[in-house]
Amino acid sequence: MRTLFAPSVRLVAALRASATFSAALLWLGLGGSIHSQQKEAHLEYADLLFSQKQFPLAAQQYQKFVQGHPNSPHIQAGWFRMGECYLEVGQIEDALATFSHVVTKYKTGPFVGSAAYRVAVFQYESGNFAEAAPVFEKAIQELTVPEIKLQSAFSLARSYQQSKQPEKALSSYQKIESLVPDGQENPFAETVQFEMARLLFDQGRKDEAFTKFESLTKSEVPAIQEEALVRAGLMASENGDLKKSEEYLGVALKLPSDGLWKGLAQVGAIYNAYSAGDYDRVIGLYNMGPLKQSPEERAKVLLLVGNSFRKKGASPDALRVFGMVYKMAPKTEAAVEAGYRAIQIMHEQSIGGFPSRVEDYVKRTKETAKDSPYIDLSYLMLAEYYFNQASRLQETKPDLAKKSFQSAASTYSKVNPAKVDEKFHPVRVYKMGWSQIESGQIADGIITLRKMITQFPDHELRASALAKRALAHKSRKEWKFAIEDFQLLAKDYPNSADREFALHQAAILSAQHQKPADYRANYQVLLKAYPETLAKGEAHYWIAMSFFTERAFAQAIPGFREARGADARYEMRVTLRLALCHYQLEQISELAAETTRYLKLNAAPGESKPGIAPEILQYLGAKLFAENDFERAELFLSHVADPSNPAALVTKAWRILGDSRMKLSRHADAAAAFAIYIEQATRPSDQAYGHLQSARAHLCLDNYPKALESAQFSLRLQKEGLTNARARILLGDISAAQRNWDAAAADYQVVSQIFSDDSITPEALSKAAKAYMKAGLPVKAEEMRAQLQRAYPSYQETDDDGC
Repeated sequence: MRTLFAPSVRLVAALRASATFSAALLWLGLGGSIHSQQKEAHLEYADLLFSQKQFPLAAQQYQKFVQGHPNSPHIQAGWFRMGECYLEVGQIEDALATFSHVVTKYKTGPFVGSAAYRVAVFQYESGNFAEAAPVFEKAIQELTVPEIKLQSAFSLARSYQQSKQPEKALSSYQKIESLVPDGQENPFAETVQFEMARLLFDQGRKDEAFTKFESLTKSEVPAIQEEALVRAGLMASENGDLKKSEEYLGVALKLPSDGLWKGLAQVGAIYNAYSAGDYDRVIGLYNMGPLKQSPEERAKVLLLVGNSFRKKGASPDALRVFGMVYKMAPKTEAAVEAGYRAIQIMHEQSIGGFPSRVEDYVKRTKETAKDSPYIDLSYLMLAEYYFNQASRLQETKPDLAKKSFQSAASTYSKVNPAKVDEKFHPVRVYKMGWSQIESGQIADGIITLRKMITQFPDHELRASALAKRALAHKSRKEWKFAIEDFQLLAKDYPNSADREFALHQAAILSAQHQKPADYRANYQVLLKAYPETLAKGEAHYWIAMSFFTERAFAQAIPGFREARGADARYEMRVTLRLALCHYQLEQISELAAETTRYLKLNAAPGESKPGIAPEILQYLGAKLFAENDFERAELFLSHVADPSNPAALVTKAWRILGDSRMKLSRHADAAAAFAIYIEQATRPSDQAYGHLQSARAHLCLDNYPKALESAQFSLRLQKEGLTNARARILLGDISAAQRNWDAAAADYQVVSQIFSDDSITPEALSKAAKAYMKAGLPVKAEEMRAQLQRAYPSYQETDDDGC
């Protein structure tokens, strides 16, 4: 069987060492002989160049071939060999691109598997394991040579393992055996079992891992056997099977290796005795003679030995051994723990010089292990030392006690809670707050005690902490900072005179710092407990604001109204927000009422106030205009309309504003609005309408030249249709206004003849009849009236001139 190897550039070397190119193809499993088939000239010439190792020239010929013969049966071969040429001359990126093209373009075929294998190998060797995996999968699907296919499967599993995909790695390792041809040995069998055991262990599937490691304890590969023995021994210890653990670790200790696993075996053997509480055996195992270990490994063993002496109460021997650990490996974790255990003994035994010894230890440890939890545990012991000292001196020597409390507070504050056991947290925080208050750092003490009360609500010191902090707040008259204390007191002591105040303050703070649902709940609690509280308006306002913030506008409205009714100070802000609520809910009547109210408030003298959003006023104006409420439509739109800044109002709104003013007979203002509308409008039909209305406004203002000019503009812009017809009638109106009855009659008659509409035509006939009558042409007038009666018998004539 050919020797297999892990994916690497050795694959390229192996191909280069092949006798011929075709032999290399066959070795890789690239499919049958292509020499038996008729080949295109470029391909034959390229093959010849390749066989002579003229790879750059060969690549050019292969490129000509694939470009000139895309449908050739040999197209895959051409692409693949072109990639080989690139590979030979070191054009790795071009080679990869070419092999990738074979894989993605052809999906299947005699060269797809080999191309995929090439790409996967390069990705693997480049450390791109996640990218290599799917390409190895493709290679497995297409390759036909069993050993290369098996190599791909193993590489696939390794790719998944290296790219941190343990589940896929396990699954891939499990499939490898199925790819081994019948009757052949799997060269990866033991390695597969070993890597699966590691993966299972890393995933916490320790029972399965243990079984596999056990099966490998008799491996003939030293590295595998040693690791398997030690892992099996350590895992057996974790499972409580000390007998089996000692058996495996004993074998490992007898192996000739002096590596990492040998050291772990020694530590494991001593750990077994230590975990069993057999401290005499720990000491005995060590005294049998140390193995050849690194100083770091020996320090680990000595640490267990020192702890064994400490637990036996042999403090001098423990201190001696801990000192040996530090001298042997001063920068190791073992040395850090050994130093801590030494000062722990000093604290327990009340040995003199304790504070300076702790400071020295902390300084030394920060230089080598600044994140070690033993630093924080040492600070905790030192803080306890100062706190106990201060407590003893408080009655007899208060000045010295205050200094000791100050030292205790400072030292407690250096402790990182994340680095010490949770059982120490409540007492540490409580004593730190107490020490801060007693040393004059009252504000800091209040903050610290707050942490204790909120984080440890069931602790036995909670009541004392509440009392201590409440007194501290009282001494400083910082009532708002006592909210949490009084809130808890209100809950535990409902008859407290400070209950309403505490609930109110909690609600205020929550409105400033918490989510809407939270401060809404706090204000609701206040209102439920004290319906007539002096903060009634405030409570309703913030409850409504919480709904408003959550866009629950319908739910916000009642609260805003309650707030406005209960407290006049909320009038302005509530009215604005009510308008916004009704706008969002499209409640036009209510929106108009609140907007009107707000605009009146905003007009009052005093400090400047925020205005209603322009889009709301425009929306409201359009809606009211559609409901024929021209007065209010004009009112709201006028608050946005600014001739010096026409863009403040959208084009359509200027038109609505002008129409509203026309309806209100405010012709000069209407003309001004339509002038801006005409400038902003882009469509001729809109501009024609603007000129028509502008003409009507100027007519009503008796500005006949301007009216005539605008009407004629409208006619030029709109050659037909309703606007054109009304512009022609307007020309007649302009003539009639100037008592030019002949011209007026002519204009009206033209409209009646060229335009047919149930509103325009009868109006034109009616006006024509009246104009002819005033022009002294009664026969013509009667002709127009007869035509009107005949075509529109139900038409009601009117004297309205549109102004």
